[in-house]
Amino acid sequence: MSFAKRMNGVADKLLTKFDERAGDSRLTLLVQGDKVWVDGAWQYPPPTTYYMVGVQRTVAQDLVNGTTIQSGDKILTVKTAITDENGGLADVIPTTKDNVRIDGNEWSIVGVPNSDYTGEPLAIVYKLQVRK
Repeated sequence: MSFAKRMNGVADKLLTKFDERAGDSRLTLLVQGDKVWVDGAWQYPPPTTYYMVGVQRTVAQDLVNGTTIQSGDKILTVKTAITDENGGLADVIPTTKDNVRIDGNEWSIVGVPNSDYTGEPLAIVYKLQVRK
């Protein structure tokens, strides 16, 4: 077993242990689909809802630069195992097109720092920079 796979397992256990959200307060990933042409206008379909397990923290004030990192931004560290509404694993990777719902409030994903291990396609965790 590779080091990255073992670390992914450790991250999953720890994130599951420290994320105590349940029910409607779960971290929710809202994946926005591509716009489609409907009745003479471009429209976005309703976002697809997925569920994540992870922890959040506010960005440290000394890292705020006013442009790429702003006061009030949060960093989410989430498991790579993202589930759909039925509890099955979803083949989805968060992008800046998507939004996140944290405790009922919607946040935009403004950054997805690279979380790959040594350039391999195996990510240990996803880190998401979100902004209200």
